Amino acid sequence: MPPRTVPAPNVGDAFQCYSEIEMPPTHETEGTVMDSAILLPSEHLDIRLDVSELLTNAEEWLATPNSNFGGRRPSELIGTPDETLLRETLRSAIYSGMA
Repeated sequence: MPPRTVPAPNVGDAFQCYSEIEMPPTHETEGTVMDSAILLPSEHLDIRLDVSELLTNAEEWLATPNSNFGGRRPSELIGTPDETLLRETLRSAIYSGMA
């Protein structure tokens, strides 16, 4: 008996349903860089608050060039699309103890 063939699914169809879902902005972020980002329940829209809760020397850390950000100061990322890199670094420090 010959093997039964099944047509391969169209991968685009699998994602079509997600493009039709309307998602409300999270944490009142409409019109900000964070529009497309998802904040965890414990995170603030103002990332400076998250930094100050995590680090005792938050202002110093924000003002110091950091190799994780290509030598830029973390404060330079705030309000830019690269702010997500800063948030990912904070999450790494919180959840894995590394940054």
